[in-house]
Amino acid sequence: MDHGKLWSYEKMVTLGLLGMMPLHVMFPNILFDVVMSVLMVMHSHWGIEAVVIDYVRPVIFGDTIPKIAIWMVYGFSIVFLVGLFNLIFNSTGLGNSIRMMWSV
Repeated sequence: MDHGKLWSYEKMVTLGLLGMMPLHVMFPNILFDVVMSVLMVMHSHWGIEAVVIDYVRPVIFGDTIPKIAIWMVYGFSIVFLVGLFNLIFNSTGLGNSIRMMWSV
């Protein structure tokens, strides 16, 4: 895998998050919420995956535990995305939820 390209994609996602954060709170709608959710999940997935790959090494833990840890990262990312989509489509939405937290 070309890690240089992945690093570039990670930086683009981070810049996208910086641009989308104020937009989806100022102008809450489903499109901004979905884009923000996908960007958040991608960003957190790559970060947690990097930690697991760096610290749950086969040399220390054997071959099975690192594979289980990576699959747990994928499971966490899927549950995170499904939960955010549930908030968007079955509740007030992500942007409106943040606005409601700030109003408290």
